[in-house]
Amino acid sequence: MTPNSPFQNISSNLSTIRSHRVSCLVLTDDFAFVFLLVPIFHIIIFIVGVIGNTIIILGLTCCIQNKTVANVYIVNLAIADLFFVATLPLWAVNVAEKYKWTFGSFMCKVCASMSSLNMYASIFLLTCLSIDRFHAIVHPVKSLSRRTPTRAKISAAIVWLSAVAATSPTMYFRQTYKSELRHYTVCSMKYPQNSIFWMTFVELMKNIVGFLIPFILQGICYILIYKKMLSPKNKGKREKSDKVLKIVMAMAFAFVICWLPFHIANLLNLLIRLNIITTCATVRIIKAITPITICIAFSNSCVNPILYYFASKRFRNQFVNALRRSYNNSYISNTSTKTLE
Repeated sequence: MTPNSPFQNISSNLSTIRSHRVSCLVLTDDFAFVFLLVPIFHIIIFIVGVIGNTIIILGLTCCIQNKTVANVYIVNLAIADLFFVATLPLWAVNVAEKYKWTFGSFMCKVCASMSSLNMYASIFLLTCLSIDRFHAIVHPVKSLSRRTPTRAKISAAIVWLSAVAATSPTMYFRQTYKSELRHYTVCSMKYPQNSIFWMTFVELMKNIVGFLIPFILQGICYILIYKKMLSPKNKGKREKSDKVLKIVMAMAFAFVICWLPFHIANLLNLLIRLNIITTCATVRIIKAITPITICIAFSNSCVNPILYYFASKRFRNQFVNALRRSYNNSYISNTSTKTLE
């Protein structure tokens, strides 16, 4: 019998390692609950998100007469959330079928791009809101001429362009292909073979540009606002400043709570792909919690309208009054029509 050559032994060992790694990436029956619970939460987020964000958009554009800078950013935030939650039923089916994608290549790119666009646009808009609050409270007189709805709309347009630019790698690399891991078509990121640059660049960009840098900027704004509000000169204005500030801070805090687990899981998954984390049990736990962290991140799209609705008494009152006027006008119109008949 001809003995195996060293190259054959190396090839055999690599094949064994690859097979072991693939088996680690497959979730066992212990984690089967993920494929049941996550789709349910997706549908709940979809229903609440569509209703809530539609109310915010209609309320701030049609019912509120006084258009403020904060309102411009919050409307854009609601639009970003509404576009995204519209894709959640497809993600729910995808998870329920254990990541089997049945909606075609185009919808794969659309759904993934909406998710990425929402993440970047949301954090960028929240940063704009924080900076606006900083100028309104720390430099109220100097910023008065610069803080206009028109300028806010221009800033929002720049935010959307920046979010699209940050999402472009996802648009390009997100593809449908037959997975050797699952043996059916999946919708996932497909980077060039034997190249770790794009994978590392795109995944770290999510963590740094989509979370860390905006988080630091917001933190600086709130520290400076806090110092200003503690000063004796600002004592009389503190109560008025608090109202809008509390809403903005609540939204920023909700974003951190919802998205931080996802960014931690995203970083851990990158370490798995770079073969820094190799323990099979650890890999399976990370793979099991990842869809849960994604679900928590997605929930931010329905948390924002709830926060704004219950935190803003003025918005609630004007929105309810607008509904009453609309109902009364409709009732009077119907009554007049029946009388004429």
